Amino acid sequence: MDALPPDATKAHGDVRLGSLVAPTDLHPRTDEERDLCSRASHPDWLYLGGLVALDVGAILLHPTLKQEDSQAVRALGPGLLGLTWGATLGGAVLSRPTCDPNFVWSAPPDGDVRSSWPLATALALVSAATAPLLVGIVTGPLSTQWEYPERSSRLWISAGAGAIGSLLPRIPWIAPAPHRAGLELERLRLEPQKSGATATVTWRF
Repeated sequence: MDALPPDATKAHGDVRLGSLVAPTDLHPRTDEERDLCSRASHPDWLYLGGLVALDVGAILLHPTLKQEDSQAVRALGPGLLGLTWGATLGGAVLSRPTCDPNFVWSAPPDGDVRSSWPLATALALVSAATAPLLVGIVTGPLSTQWEYPERSSRLWISAGAGAIGSLLPRIPWIAPAPHRAGLELERLRLEPQKSGATATVTWRF
């Protein structure tokens, strides 16, 4: 008579596996992930429109600040222009879709290998290089009463403000919706999933 196979429980303990998630499952797995992916799959046009409105406001305000008697007040013009211009460049990149219903990025088993600082640095450099050009176009001919230090400081102020402005959209509570949703989705994928694999082993002596 054929014998039954040995009891694996006695040999290796009690093993209970929960629901498994395949490593190649690229679709949203839960309702929360589907909601986040839906928010991250469209450009944030409202955010971009707000940034453009800030640019227009800074441009319209610049001639008024340019005519002020105080040098400190006049310096606000290039500072505001650089800040809003940098925020527009940085916000435009972060407002792009970061998710697709057919593909949700997740970190490999060996950990997150992506880094955001190279892109942030590149945007800061581009903003710092282009903000003085915008200030020069908007300012037009400089007053002959301005001394050389003030003339040159307008370039440095706008460049510094542009670099800082490009980093502002990366602050979570003022970031565009696709970027915020993408960060939250990435956090969920990096954390252990409630529906992921669980194993409990009990050894009997």
